[in-house]
Parts: sequence; structure tokens; C-alpha cells
Amino acid sequence: MAYEYEGSVDYHGDGTKALEYARELLSARGFTVLPPAANQLWFTNSISYLNTKKQPLLMVSKGCITVTGSSLTMQAELGNLRSLVRFLVLLLGVMAIPETVIVAVIMVMVAKQPEMVWVCLLSVLPLPLILFGVPKFQGFITARALDAVLNEVAGAGPTNQYLGHRGYGGYEYVSATRLFGLPLVHIAMSPQSRGVAKGIIAIGDVAFGLVFAMGGFAVGGISAGGLSVGLIAVGGGAFGCVTIGGLAVGLLAFGGLAIGL
Repeated sequence: MAYEYEGSVDYHGDGTKALEYARELLSARGFTVLPPAANQLWFTNSISYLNTKKQPLLMVSKGCITVTGSSLTMQAELGNLRSLVRFLVLLLGVMAIPETVIVAVIMVMVAKQPEMVWVCLLSVLPLPLILFGVPKFQGFITARALDAVLNEVAGAGPTNQYLGHRGYGGYEYVSATRLFGLPLVHIAMSPQSRGVAKGIIAIGDVAFGLVFAMGGFAVGGISAGGLSVGLIAVGGGAFGCVTIGGLAVGLLAFGGLAIGL
């Protein structure tokens, strides 16, 4: 299942030492680890899944490592992944509902082109992508990170931390989930130089979003910004199929200076 993990590796060493090493390793990753009890080690994650580090282990809410005979087993719940999916669905739902209503009203009452109402569906496209795609892809990436931790505890190799970065004097968040080579969510803002965000959903000084982009300069399927380019574009200058702005150029254009069909 997308929100659960279970992995096992062969281990022929001292079980007590393995659990002590696992305790140190997980503590260094920010987990709260209980003292080993018998042949088990329980751990919980108190770090928010909205942390700016691109760290798939943040998706883990709690877990347990067990030494049994010649095997080392880890079981974990990806509760934070479930919370992240709910948060993104709520966030995009709040944005998509008013946008869908506004575009529908424009199509039917202003443009008198009810046959173009299908364009409104573009506003809700990210929702099924997040609801079904994020658990699958992020679950896979988190499972790979947990495999790496388990292998290091067993002495088979070092963990891969998958760490991102935080820009000095600014803010950056890059989700660990990647689709089509792009992060699901990329937020980049910098007071010193332009923060460039590229992702499925992108928010930044300059934003390139496959589905949604918002920024001073925004390019995406749905875009909003000072200068925006997209299928649905809203901004001071808007260019696309359906555009709303001070200067609007598109198939359907509405604004102070509108150029359309």
C-alpha cells in the first residue's frame, strides 16, 4: 500500500549493536527514537512534512525495526504522506473552485460561448493527479530511502539523504515527488535575486509550471502573475487561450486592452 512500508535484509551480526546503530542513525535524521526493547526499536517523526528539505524520510510518521534470527526488518507508516496529499488537495481545491466559477461565468455570460465551458476543467486537473499520483510516486521514493537506511544498519551501504537546499535570505521548497522529471511542487522566492521555480506546480519570482504557475513572470497551463502565459492566463499582461489582464491577448481576451477572436 502507498501509505505503508515493509522491508527486510539478511543480517548475521550482533542484533543489539544493530539496533543501537539504528537509534543513532535515525536520531541524526531528526526522528524521536525510543530505547531498544528486546529485539525492537520504535521511532516517530516530529518534523513537519512541509519542511524545506527535499527529504522523503519526512513522509514517515512512525515505524519499528526488528531483529529476528538472521534478518533485519523495518515496518513504517507513511502518515505524513497521507497528510501532505490531503493538504495539497485542499489547497488546490480552494484555488480551483473560484477559478472554475469565474471562467464559467465569463464563457457563458460575457463571451456568449457556452461550448467553451470545457476549458473550466483545466482548473481541476491537478486534483486527480495529486490524489492518485502523489501516493504512488512519493511512496516509491520514500520506500527507496527507507531501504537505504535499512541497508546501512545492516552494514550493506550508506544511506542516501536526498537533501535539498534552502537559499540564503529567501525561501525554497522542493517536493521529493517528481513527475516527468519535474518536482510536483517547487516554491522559490529570493529577495536578492530572482527565484526560479520549475515544477508541476510552481510558485516563485519566475515560475514555470506544467499545470499551475504563479509569480512575477509565470508560464504554465494555468498561470497567474505580473506577466503570465498559459492556457488560462491572469495578470497585468496575459497571453494564452483564455486571458484576463490589463493587456490580454488570446482566443478569448478580457481586460483594459483586450485582443482576441
